[in-house]
Amino acid sequence: MMLMRKFIYLGTVILLVNGCLPLPSIDKENVSKDPENLDYLIAYYPFEGTADDHGENGYDGLAVGDPTYIDDTPDGSGSAIRLNGFKGQYINIPYSFLNDLKEYSVSFWIKDFSIGMVFSSISSDYVRSDYPRLLITDGQKFRFYTGYDNYDSTAPFVYDCTSIMSSVWHHIVLVVCSDASSGNRSLVKKLYVDGNLVDSAAADWWEGASTKINIGGNRNGSYSVSLTAKFDNFRFYGCGLKGNDVLYLFNNCL
Repeated sequence: MMLMRKFIYLGTVILLVNGCLPLPSIDKENVSKDPENLDYLIAYYPFEGTADDHGENGYDGLAVGDPTYIDDTPDGSGSAIRLNGFKGQYINIPYSFLNDLKEYSVSFWIKDFSIGMVFSSISSDYVRSDYPRLLITDGQKFRFYTGYDNYDSTAPFVYDCTSIMSSVWHHIVLVVCSDASSGNRSLVKKLYVDGNLVDSAAADWWEGASTKINIGGNRNGSYSVSLTAKFDNFRFYGCGLKGNDVLYLFNNCL
């Protein structure tokens, strides 16, 4: 797979808008000198009136159910998207660029969200192969699957997302890294919220067999509810981002 190796420098801008506040906390054990890992961008969805990929790989998505593009954004410029789960609105990305990756990251801004599926790989064998995927449970937890459900459910995140289920934009980053010391299928998954590392857990890796990725939706009908949320700047990276990569994205509302 040809990963995007283009980094657009937007300058170090500190914005005091809608929660884009710089935080000093950083994952000090996983710091790169510069945010060079951001070069490994696979796909980027800024939702500027479309669900097109603004990266170099052309992984354009399709907005299903006529969702609304809004001018309420993390930095007050451009547009974001609002998905109404009750109307069956979601983003369909007809590509499977995460199937073979043991190390990757997913970054996005979210606001006014309910329980439901944030994103999911989708396959014909959805019971065993729909991963990675991120679900907000009715217990207000982020449940992030990287492998078979019956294995990966043993180490969920314990972070309580009740405090960020509000009318303020929040930045979420999921980082997956291999853990060779514990076996060739062992992973460490990390959860960052607004630049802070708030949780980490062991996980298992299993090669996916998906044919597409959905943002929102109900996982092809396997869930009874669909997520309602506002999203902006949804990014997929082909590496495990470091602490200051995450902080750079957060501080610049990227």
